Amino acid sequence: MTDRAQAETLGFSTVFGLVMLMIVVVSLVVYPAIEDVQNSQRVSNVERGMAAFAGNVNDVVGNDAPRRSTGFRLDGGQLALGDPVTVTVTGDAFDETYEVRPLVYRSDDGTELVYVNGAVVRDDGHGVVMLTEPRLQFSDQGVVLPVVRLDEATGPAAVGGSTRVATVREATRVAVADRTPQRVSITITSPRADAWQRTLESDAGATCGSVSGETLTCTVDTQRVSVVVVDVDVSFE
Repeated sequence: MTDRAQAETLGFSTVFGLVMLMIVVVSLVVYPAIEDVQNSQRVSNVERGMAAFAGNVNDVVGNDAPRRSTGFRLDGGQLALGDPVTVTVTGDAFDETYEVRPLVYRSDDGTELVYVNGAVVRDDGHGVVMLTEPRLQFSDQGVVLPVVRLDEATGPAAVGGSTRVATVREATRVAVADRTPQRVSITITSPRADAWQRTLESDAGATCGSVSGETLTCTVDTQRVSVVVVDVDVSFE
């Protein structure tokens, strides 16, 4: 009987140990993996929303529509207008500086998706990638720079959950229209200046210096310059 009791006790201890081991494995490995997958899906959903938002703002800026509304499924994180990015464009006879507010989504794990001046940028803490490029021409043929200035209309300053973001064109003005050959520089001060550098160098053919802090300056010799400023009101519905 003693041997049988000892065997049963040993068997129970073994089974109990395996159960506890499985609980630890599930807690440390499975649950975090599931959470990572769910968070990745949430961010992917917002990426699609940001791409649609950029397209809708392009419609508003391009006079195709005075108003557009974009749906977002957040399921965690928060959507709000962020701190301004500074854009300066300088030529022989002009020197224009603008503050441009981005639309920023911050997920629970710290990943940020940012719409700013026509571009959509992803920053996951390990690197910055431009997902949607701005409608910007910066070449020896011409510089065309739309400046999209988002501003809060009525409503909450930040939202979570499922929401819609309405954009309404308030005003448009041509700030620069110059057909004189000249050297033009554009300076961007942004936490995501690295992404702008890659885009301006690889796609626009600009000559850029290294990023200093959060400031990037690029230059190009060009034939003409056009800068159009569009004010767009943003409201969360």
